[in-house]
Amino acid sequence: MHTYYKKIAIAFVFILLLSLILISSSCSRYKDDTWDAVLLGFPAKISPEVAGVNMGLYILKQTHEPLFRINDNGQYVSKLLLEWNRDDHFKTFTFCPNTNLIFSEGKSFDLDYFKSYLNNSLKKFNTAPSEISIYESNTNKNTHKCIQINFQKPSEYFLTYLTYYENAPSLKSKDERIEYGLGSYWVDSMDNMKIILKRKKSESGKFNSIILHNFNDSSLNLNDRKIEDFNRVLIAQLPSWLAKEYTSYDVSLLQTVNLVINVKDSNLREFIYNCIDINSFRHAFVPNQKDFLSIKNILPIGLRQAQEGLPKQECNKHIRAKVNGKSITFLNWKDDNIESLTNYLKNLKKEFNVNIKLKNVSLNEFINVVLTKPHPYQLTVVALDTVRPDYSAFYYYLAGYKDCLTDIEIPPIKATLTNIQNTKEFKDQLPFVDIINKEIEKNKIILPLYQEMRKFYYPPRIKGLMLGENYLEYPEVSELEI
Repeated sequence: MHTYYKKIAIAFVFILLLSLILISSSCSRYKDDTWDAVLLGFPAKISPEVAGVNMGLYILKQTHEPLFRINDNGQYVSKLLLEWNRDDHFKTFTFCPNTNLIFSEGKSFDLDYFKSYLNNSLKKFNTAPSEISIYESNTNKNTHKCIQINFQKPSEYFLTYLTYYENAPSLKSKDERIEYGLGSYWVDSMDNMKIILKRKKSESGKFNSIILHNFNDSSLNLNDRKIEDFNRVLIAQLPSWLAKEYTSYDVSLLQTVNLVINVKDSNLREFIYNCIDINSFRHAFVPNQKDFLSIKNILPIGLRQAQEGLPKQECNKHIRAKVNGKSITFLNWKDDNIESLTNYLKNLKKEFNVNIKLKNVSLNEFINVVLTKPHPYQLTVVALDTVRPDYSAFYYYLAGYKDCLTDIEIPPIKATLTNIQNTKEFKDQLPFVDIINKEIEKNKIILPLYQEMRKFYYPPRIKGLMLGENYLEYPEVSELEI
């Protein structure tokens, strides 16, 4: 072969090898089957108990599965039951568990567990069944055992109750911080900076591992393009390159941000509710955010009875006179607002002679104390949200239960919440919603600040992201494709 043609041949081989290397490199990146996400702090444990904390719910969506879900057509469906039915009067329910499902190695979703789970659920549901029994069902030549529940009275809300992640089947492990669920993943390891989840059964083209990184980890690299989900990070802390390299989704979250007023002195509560200038306060609390969607109550726009605008406030001389010289504690879990919030509280003290002491904690610390009684704060800011159109998700944590946001019990809220939970149709819940909203305004236990709106970012290579059953805010990683 002539030298000229040898050079061409060598050049061609070199280009071919280079292109193969590039393709291989590209493919290896796109075949990364580990989902990496950054969370603003971790819950103290992984169990249905933390379903009310959004970082906890993010994890539970991967590790646990409720007995029922409500699909886009409003129908109840189950990934855990082979079959189920109920009578027309909502008094008799039949559930046939898929006993091939496992919590962990050697721990199956067997009939004994399922019966115990239903008994515990019935106790929490606060309705005594007249009978619970086991029988065999023969369907399509298959025989499997089922459990039948007979209620004394119609229990229309029972199926809805079983859709909540806080009521999902769960099994304790040797590690008191970890419980196993019937989701696609189990917890492989957990420490303060990283939680690793493994898929129970590997699937090609899917994410078989999940690594959850704590934003407080000093070794975390926010320029790492292998991280799929930065969306739990505060808007001001998102890496700038996301907007250029990832696909954006405009999302109006079913989430409101509120000032919790855990103050036993009703005069002081009235002062805080009426005299905290909402616009000034929220700019002090979130100094890097310019625009806010104002709300009149704690419900987000998108739910009926939510209202856009600001709550009615009246900071008159009579209210001011009753709080002169008093002192309370504000628990702050953000680290980018300390200067702006400190200045705001100093100005408040000059104007009204009320000393609000700022106590700064990490988000991890806050998550671990926010639902414990007695609470180590009189004031704090919380986000209330839901992944379903459910009023009780917003009111539950104000109703005086053990896992509540305040130490102030208001019996009408708890009683009315029970009425909401026992009312099947949303339109029939509206009168009860009005009652609770009025009680909140009357007792001044929480001040609505704004509704959260933001862009979510995900790599363009991911398939299966959608609003609806998967929700962009709490993605079900097991359903996504690479």
